[in-house]
Amino acid sequence: MKTKFFTIIIVTFLAMALAACGANATGNAAPTSARPTAASVGAPAADVPDQSMTISDQSVSAGIVTIDEVVVVRPSWVVIHPDKNGSPNKANVGRIALPSGRYENVEIALDSARVTPLLYAEIHDDLGAPGQFEVFDRPAIPQLLVTFNVTLQPADPASVLKDFFAARNAADVDAAMKFVAADAVFTTFSAVDSGPEQIRAYIQARVDNGTQFEITNVQAQATGDIVTWNFRALRNSALVREGEGEAMIQDGKIRIFTLK
Repeated sequence: MKTKFFTIIIVTFLAMALAACGANATGNAAPTSARPTAASVGAPAADVPDQSMTISDQSVSAGIVTIDEVVVVRPSWVVIHPDKNGSPNKANVGRIALPSGRYENVEIALDSARVTPLLYAEIHDDLGAPGQFEVFDRPAIPQLLVTFNVTLQPADPASVLKDFFAARNAADVDAAMKFVAADAVFTTFSAVDSGPEQIRAYIQARVDNGTQFEITNVQAQATGDIVTWNFRALRNSALVREGEGEAMIQDGKIRIFTLK
């Protein structure tokens, strides 16, 4: 009787031991709900190289800067900062989100009005909602910072005019005003507006009443800084007015603007 009793105990013990070891032996352990640590989130695979970035000095036209090559080991932002007294300004003039990987000839659109001759390209981890640049994506100490020089090439006058109307039709008054010179004069039929405040009010009023402009036949004249075009003004898809326009555009800014 005792022998049988001890046999049962031994068999039971062995069964329990095998059950405990079986998960590790077969690799079929039950999943856990433990959250990954911050260090393990987005950790690179063993064959991904260290992050790096190469940017050449360059001329910038149409508000685009090009990164020759960049390698990011986690989902990241590449952010372009302007210079402020020899250090990166906290503000940025352009950025792009990149998944982990190696990239060549990456183009980043810049806010040309705030570009400085010396720029800083910085890699930031994308720590918040994917693809949304947030405050805590900006580390106190840069992960990788590369400096480069740019020479700004003003956009051609015809492109400036098209970009001005595109911003204005998108109801982005701030963007439209970036194409307006500080001493600009706008003559629209019989009305004359001069200076940033009056011209902003003119643009805002047309945005508020829903006026949209269709422009065609945009041509730069022989003088180089004069652009002419035809236009149709629409409100609620109904034609309000049509005519011709002419503008003097210098250094990427509209100085004289006429609708007639």
